[in-house]
Amino acid sequence: MKYLALKNIIFLTGIFFCCFKAGAQTILDSTALGNLSEKDKPALLSQLAERSRINGDYMSAIAKAQQGVAIALKFKNFTEATKAYTVKVSVYATTKQFILSKKASDSTLSLAQQSHKPIALAYAYYAQALFYNAIDNSEQITKYCQLALKSLGKEPDPYLSAKIYYQLYMLNSRRDDVKNVNKYAQAATDNALQTTDYNLLSNCYIALSVAADYNYAGTKKEVFRDSVLYYLNKAQSLYEQYPKYVARKTYGIACINVADYYLRYFSDTDQQAKNNAIRYAGMANEVMKGAINGEEIRASSLGILSEYAKRDKNFVMAEAYLQEAYSVMISKKVPYYYTLINIVTALSSFYEQRGNYEKALEFQKKTTEYSNKLFDEKKTLNAQKLEVQYETEKKTMRLSY
Repeated sequence: MKYLALKNIIFLTGIFFCCFKAGAQTILDSTALGNLSEKDKPALLSQLAERSRINGDYMSAIAKAQQGVAIALKFKNFTEATKAYTVKVSVYATTKQFILSKKASDSTLSLAQQSHKPIALAYAYYAQALFYNAIDNSEQITKYCQLALKSLGKEPDPYLSAKIYYQLYMLNSRRDDVKNVNKYAQAATDNALQTTDYNLLSNCYIALSVAADYNYAGTKKEVFRDSVLYYLNKAQSLYEQYPKYVARKTYGIACINVADYYLRYFSDTDQQAKNNAIRYAGMANEVMKGAINGEEIRASSLGILSEYAKRDKNFVMAEAYLQEAYSVMISKKVPYYYTLINIVTALSSFYEQRGNYEKALEFQKKTTEYSNKLFDEKKTLNAQKLEVQYETEKKTMRLSY
């Protein structure tokens, strides 16, 4: 079974982050709204919306962001309205609602221009980068991230800077550009350390672990391999210190990447590495039980546990882990087909090796079925991306005349 490897699993949570001042971290509680004047509520509502978003509660995130927009506009606070709209862009981009994401990102620009403040423009440009990330337009992602950083040169904000650098890190990790992966992961972390957003900082530490993994692959220097684990442990420590402020999914990713680290870098005979891998895979599975959108992490953890069971020739448990992973993934309303295909392929291979050819054929057919569904899904999404890209370019051309 193909697991969510170190440089890939981060995409689960890292692509669409929104950004807000971290100064109000200690009052991230809806009950605090009652203690604020109407005029002061939009900032907290945006933070609460972001909290819902990172925990996968997208409906709540949109509702809180929209409430914040309405109140902010009532007081002509265009900057706070821009921040709230940025949450909406992020949610729509994450959920592949490209048209809504584009409309929301255009609203951020309009509101930011009315505010006449560099920080508002920086948020608006960042929102544009999120939209273009959703439709895989690398050139525009880079353009708007650079525009956002330029605006922040006039009004610094390390929180937003960290998010922008993180976006650039993600873009370059998809390109396997090792130099820029290191550059932007470090820049994101340096800025995140100046904030009190521990979920952001935790993700930045995971980014540094990915950079270290790239460095080790290219040089085979032990210091880089050790750094992979060092940064993942720092990410985990933040969850243990601040469980209210680090998303379970962020912690789950750190745990599963530690398990993957021991699986990939240590021999089958290393008992301590095996014990560590099993422990961290179990932790990832446990923390994601009942979590919204935690199925991929759970499936990956179960896949690792199955691998170790096979190594021990405990084929009953190996099968049980894979079957549980399959059950977890098909329980999701819209399955993540990449992971599902990995699971059914692993099951087909397992049954073939055990001589159960009937079961092997059953899951081979499921591999074909899910591969076809993935193809159809990608075709539909690509058509939607092309449509919104075309409409965007057409609008840009009209405005240029």
